[in-house]
Amino acid sequence: MIRADAASALEQLQEECLRRHISGFEAWLRQAKEKRARFLQGILSRQPSDKMHALDIMEALKEVQTEEMVVVVDGGNIGQWFHQTFATESYPGHYLTCGASGVVGFGLGGAMAARVGFPLRSVVLLSGDGSATFNLAELECAVRQDVPFVMIIADDERWGVTASGHLQRYGRTMSSELGPVDFSRVARGFGAVGIRATNALELKASLRRGLAAKTPVVIHVPISGGLPGE
Repeated sequence: MIRADAASALEQLQEECLRRHISGFEAWLRQAKEKRARFLQGILSRQPSDKMHALDIMEALKEVQTEEMVVVVDGGNIGQWFHQTFATESYPGHYLTCGASGVVGFGLGGAMAARVGFPLRSVVLLSGDGSATFNLAELECAVRQDVPFVMIIADDERWGVTASGHLQRYGRTMSSELGPVDFSRVARGFGAVGIRATNALELKASLRRGLAAKTPVVIHVPISGGLPGE
């Protein structure tokens, strides 16, 4: 185990490899890049659908992204799409995610903390519908304490990661389908701005409106489901 700052440890490791003339990774790196390119090509081609796709959300985020924007990612399939596309294309960035530790539902608290910690930066929370319902009532807290941010809820009416795992292993889902929720109306009930976006133009306009608002804004985006690479 190495107890060190990651950047300085890697820099020293690279210097030592150069000093010892350790090489031979070029072919491996080339192969890894080729596989990554093929994977990206596959996930960027989408099936026709009457609903929006996770990629539409990523494209909308790119249009409004600034160098100082904080993006909080709260679990779900939408998090997988974020990490495989937006995060790799805009790295490094000010991103706060739940990672692999399983803390689904931290998003609203994380978004409020990010805005309070960095009051001059815009904050966008990206959440699945399942993870959003863990602590959705915290919207009232954000409204009451004047903590503005934009929350995008990517709604596929299921526990997406669980459903995808069930389909891969069993060919069907089990207790992972969720019913319809009008998240925009729920948001308005807590005093926030609630918007439903059903196409790319509405989503981009809603994002710009939300980033200019002085109160929390929830953008409900019904999407087709699925993980990258399925």
